[in-house]
Amino acid sequence: MKEPELKAALVQKNTLSSKLLPGLWLLVLLLSAYMPKTIGAVPAVFGLTGLWIYFKDGNWKDVSRLFSGRFRLLGISVLLFLLYMGLSNAFTSFPEAALKRTAGLWIIFVLSMISLMLVTRFDVSVSRAFLPWVPLTVFLGIVFNIVESLMGYPIYALNLDSHDRIGAYLVNRSVSVLMLMAVPSLLIIRALFEGLKRQVLQAIFLLSLILLIQQSASETAKVAVVVIAVSTLLLRVLGPVFLRFCGLCIVTGMLAAPFAAPPAYQYVANDIDQSRLFGANGAHGAQRLEIYDFVARYSMNKPILGHGLDAAREIKDFDSKGKFMQESKISHPHNFALQLWLELGLIGVLLAGFFIQSLLASLGKRENLSLSYFSVFLIGLCAYSFSYGLWQAWMIAAIVVAVMLLRMISRAYPDGKCWREQQPDAYANQAEMNGA
Repeated sequence: MKEPELKAALVQKNTLSSKLLPGLWLLVLLLSAYMPKTIGAVPAVFGLTGLWIYFKDGNWKDVSRLFSGRFRLLGISVLLFLLYMGLSNAFTSFPEAALKRTAGLWIIFVLSMISLMLVTRFDVSVSRAFLPWVPLTVFLGIVFNIVESLMGYPIYALNLDSHDRIGAYLVNRSVSVLMLMAVPSLLIIRALFEGLKRQVLQAIFLLSLILLIQQSASETAKVAVVVIAVSTLLLRVLGPVFLRFCGLCIVTGMLAAPFAAPPAYQYVANDIDQSRLFGANGAHGAQRLEIYDFVARYSMNKPILGHGLDAAREIKDFDSKGKFMQESKISHPHNFALQLWLELGLIGVLLAGFFIQSLLASLGKRENLSLSYFSVFLIGLCAYSFSYGLWQAWMIAAIVVAVMLLRMISRAYPDGKCWREQQPDAYANQAEMNGA
């Protein structure tokens, strides 16, 4: 058998594994709609399954592809960043926490990369049987979360007393997961349907997602919607040039972050606090600016090498002015650039910038799906810029799952169209055999 995907038992059309893994995936997608951390099960299970298959086959050609062709720079940038993570433990201020975090991240990244390789081994017939269920599953998750956002707490907390219920922040996590899953879901609807039916289904899906975002307390999600809308228009007009421009702007912002944060806090925080959207009744923007201020100043104590992974959690004496942020300790800075400066220093920022530039350059070469991949990138960028810590496993997993789905879509519907449209003769023959 010449095709690599035919060598693995996973891809055989009628095997248990070809139905079990996609079925598990759908279940986890539904669960992650209101228990976001469960989404980490997808790359974990697929990654471990992939390890077993690759060791069994003894065929690691997929790995070599990560460092060849159009993905060469992207693969090298990931490898360099992972290596620097390991080296940073030699000069960390918190060796125990840093070693633990490094080990966890290496496991996450390795399993994620294997998961991304493994989905290309799925037989196309398996992908086409599985993918149509994804939009329905994600839509159910959106409906669940609209109910949750109206209640103000997750559905599974109904049996708790009001003072014990988990607040809206957990609903916000679900919003982030569902936004990421919405990108491949809309693409699948586009591939499966045509004409008025396609437009109606896409409109229902989009309006439901927008209603969820509007009802939720996630201001980051609202910012992401605007960013995606504007960027989509500019990408269509300017093409790959816009991707390179975005990469340049992002890297420049990363380098400037610790120098811009203190004056931003000094001159803008009071106005932000009075803002209807980003103030005390919205996204607590002034509190974020105060965190950015003291994290930026602390990061300049070791600007080249940083304080080591997980330093944000371990530092107990941040110099907080206590105006909007009463505590002097945090779990993470709510901004990926400042977290990189604090934990990995200038070297880590430059390596992350190299990764972002390489990633956007590779997106420019994906003609059919560049907009979809770019949308996933922008959702992650907004989440990491204003809300979540850079190393939160569930968020990394959600991005990986979205990319896994896009990779499956690119093989199942290579022209962005339904299989029926791509191969009408084959479809007609199959329908005749089935007695249609």
